[in-house]
Amino acid sequence: MAPLAPSDLSPAELRARVATYAQLAQKPDKKNLPLLRSALRTERDPLVRVMIADALVRSDPEQGGGALLEALPSSPELFVRLRAVGRELSLPVPAVSSLLDLAVDGSGEALARLLVLAPLARGAQQDESLEMMLADGLVEVADASPEELYAALHTAPAAQAQAGMELIAVGLARAEMGPARLALTRLLRAAQGADGQQAQAWLAMMEPRTAPPEVAPTVPAPAAAAQAPAVPRPAGGPPTTATAIAPIAAAAAASLTPGPLSVPASFAEPATELFGPVTMIPNPGWLSPLAPAAPAASTVPAAPAAPAAPARGPAGTSPAQGCTGESQGCSAPAAQPNG
Repeated sequence: MAPLAPSDLSPAELRARVATYAQLAQKPDKKNLPLLRSALRTERDPLVRVMIADALVRSDPEQGGGALLEALPSSPELFVRLRAVGRELSLPVPAVSSLLDLAVDGSGEALARLLVLAPLARGAQQDESLEMMLADGLVEVADASPEELYAALHTAPAAQAQAGMELIAVGLARAEMGPARLALTRLLRAAQGADGQQAQAWLAMMEPRTAPPEVAPTVPAPAAAAQAPAVPRPAGGPPTTATAIAPIAAAAAASLTPGPLSVPASFAEPATELFGPVTMIPNPGWLSPLAPAAPAASTVPAAPAAPAAPARGPAGTSPAQGCTGESQGCSAPAAQPNG
């Protein structure tokens, strides 16, 4: 296949070549080394050359990453273009895994390129796949090659160094690991002089950040009472007050108090002798509800009272005739002296 200038590659041809070498990188095999070395010598397109170099490093890690470091410049523009083509083809993040392997071994050039890519994984338009890969990889680098990483952080621009430390903090959180376990942490704590202030700032970025506990809002007592739902009452009814409830409660208590089953009868003598015995039957309502119940009246009928003796007149006269129910049977009363 004859080499073509970058401008001579159509978008379809570019995607086809990128997909081909991405497949070879995902399945590294030393049998592909002759093909990859030949393609790297003849290929002119910078995007394709990065993919070839990535596949070459993965297929033969022992030869080093010189080809990849040469193909991938220390600027983010080429990587951004390659990442856009990879998204169209649903390909994984290219070249970063190989750069991380080189950085673990202490490659300063690989660390410089990783820090260049670090801001792309942060911010509002962050690349989430790139973020996860860099976060996990930089934690490993911070423990395996702390001095090389510390030197790369000092030489990198402030934005790149800050993004790199933020990614390390993300990686620690994902691994549920404290910063004290990293060799880089011990190196930062030992920093003195002018570097000590910057090292303390980086240490603060690595510390886990816990959200403050949520406090439930407290509602004042009057406000809480005002929020309680009111019990509806019938329209037009009296207000529910203690004064209105008292008679109802008293009537209910009286209805529950058992009354006497029977009321005994009493007999009294009339004031005069003109009438017979009078039976007095009291009204049960007269009795106090608090008085003890009277004993039940006997069912044996009372003996009739003896009839009154007829009135006697003056000596020598006959007794007066008894008065009957008819007025004609009653004789006129005797005249009384001084009557």
